[in-house]
Amino acid sequence: MSYSTTIPRMVGLSGSSAIIIAAFRVLLKYFNLSLHDLQLTLTEVPQFILSIETKELGIAAGLQDRVIQTYGGLVHMDFTVNKVNHHDMSSESEKATSSSLCGQFTRLDASLLPPMYVVYNTAAGGESGRVHSTVKQRWLEGEEDTVKRMQRIAELADEAVCCLHNHDAIGLCALIDKNFSLRRQIYGDEVVGEKNIRVAELASAQLNLAAKFTGSGGAFLMMRRDGTGWFNDVAETAAKQLLSSYGFQLERVEVGESQQWPE
Repeated sequence: MSYSTTIPRMVGLSGSSAIIIAAFRVLLKYFNLSLHDLQLTLTEVPQFILSIETKELGIAAGLQDRVIQTYGGLVHMDFTVNKVNHHDMSSESEKATSSSLCGQFTRLDASLLPPMYVVYNTAAGGESGRVHSTVKQRWLEGEEDTVKRMQRIAELADEAVCCLHNHDAIGLCALIDKNFSLRRQIYGDEVVGEKNIRVAELASAQLNLAAKFTGSGGAFLMMRRDGTGWFNDVAETAAKQLLSSYGFQLERVEVGESQQWPE
């Protein structure tokens, strides 16, 4: 099996898990298999994919990338303890909100999402397992500050859903800024990276963009704080030129369609 990808490597854009999910889907199609044949529900696929990466590649990571690659579209993910321990495999529950041993995942209307940008630098990222490894260990050891900050990041996701339903773009931007601030506190500026911090501050000061990492670092999700959508063509070109001078590329976010799997 060979593959090619257009996903920039090692910048927190889920490139490695995307390849594994794609390979898994191809193998299902090639052997004419369904998830049912493998005794898997849709909600169990992300954990299954992560187990492959953990066992075969030794990667320290979470489920978020694998969840959105499995479901597609826009999804709210709840990993609180009561949702993780609840296992509902009924077909009715999977129509909109799915729950399993690894969390509860709720499809959202992608049209609720305001215009956003992805900004990335192919030279700025790092291997995601290394970025996550020490934080995971601190979490497992129950380090108080790490646990509290991670819990606060989880709360931001719930608050973001409220902002989406209320069409509160300005409130959503505040949550994006808070997320980046908490990440700096959890990982430390040495791991976050001086160049990444500088670009986030530049985007804030000169372009009025809220910014947070998409993943392990090297790529950002950005959004205009005034909630007015994308820049016009002239302003967007100027923004691209400014960020390009720091080695970053700006692209508009296009939400992919919900994924269909053979039953």
